[in-house]
Amino acid sequence: MERVRSGSDRRLVLVQMTAEGQVRTWAVYRPLVEEGAEQLSRFTVAELELMRKHLEAIRELTDRHRGRLAEPDHT
Repeated sequence: MERVRSGSDRRLVLVQMTAEGQVRTWAVYRPLVEEGAEQLSRFTVAELELMRKHLEAIRELTDRHRGRLAEPDHT
């Protein structure tokens, strides 16, 4: 990572990934990306759509209950 001043507002300091950081990050995540893509390729478009809908429903459920779970007496 490196700090770079904003071109439009000199008060801002932006953080951007260096070329070395990109290489190192890809070295870590490449196996995950490749294996994940391989696993997803086994599903039909209809199955992937169903999976997406299910994950959205889980996210909505979690969002609805997040506040309740943060309360001290949520039993």
